[in-house]
Amino acid sequence: MKTCHTVVGLGNPGMGSTRHSVGMAVVAALSGRLGVSESWRGDRHVSGEVALCELGDTQLVLLRPRVLMNLNGISVAKAAAKFHIQPEHILLVHDELDKPLGKFSLKKGGSARGHNGVKSCVECLQTNVMPRLLIGIGRPAEKALVNHHVLGRFSREEQKVLSNVLEQSVDLLLSQLTTTDLQNFPKQVNSGHVKRKDVCVQHSSLPPGGTKSSVPQTDLELHCSPLALQICENPANRTETALQCSSPTEQQEGLANRTELELPSSKCPEDKSTTQT
Repeated sequence: MKTCHTVVGLGNPGMGSTRHSVGMAVVAALSGRLGVSESWRGDRHVSGEVALCELGDTQLVLLRPRVLMNLNGISVAKAAAKFHIQPEHILLVHDELDKPLGKFSLKKGGSARGHNGVKSCVECLQTNVMPRLLIGIGRPAEKALVNHHVLGRFSREEQKVLSNVLEQSVDLLLSQLTTTDLQNFPKQVNSGHVKRKDVCVQHSSLPPGGTKSSVPQTDLELHCSPLALQICENPANRTETALQCSSPTEQQEGLANRTELELPSSKCPEDKSTTQT
């Protein structure tokens, strides 16, 4: 019987080109490498988009939640229940403020360290054993600029670095999924670094003779997701944290001025948006 694993790109729906949603860009790149980039489909039962494939003896579920970052755990928990996936076989990919752009690493479980998407997953799954791939986005010098930074888009120069980060992080994910049980890899692996000056890639985890492949950049353009459009079209669904579907600039500024919902610490909140997707 095949073991089922999932790789989840944490982020905000419709904001795939922002730093905060870089996890979704990594999972999109992974789907391209696996040849299933055209297989994404919305699944209201998991409040997200899924793409399925087989990787050796592993049944792989790729997931992009269609709920806001601080509610991503709802989607992850639903997918785990539907596909019978154990928490230790759920790999979360997300942004990391304390790593500069160009660096990424694997981490075996542990605390959320202030990341609301991870916090939501921990609360909804009631465990923190999920392995993670942390993608560095850098931290601004002033604390007041953090919201604008994480919800901002990568610059043209940064996208050159990001392109290589996506490629090399996919190499790392595939090496872990094909050669190692996710729950057995080291607690912390400093996995990769991309030089920003000349956009050269240094990666200690690539297998000898490993080859590079082109990565589709489908998630690097800001767009409004179906869920975001639905929220905007239905006034009854608008809240202080709803995505505003106007221009990209207005959308970005609107999100930057909003704080994410605080999840109750006792249990995972019920998701009411899935009945409308």
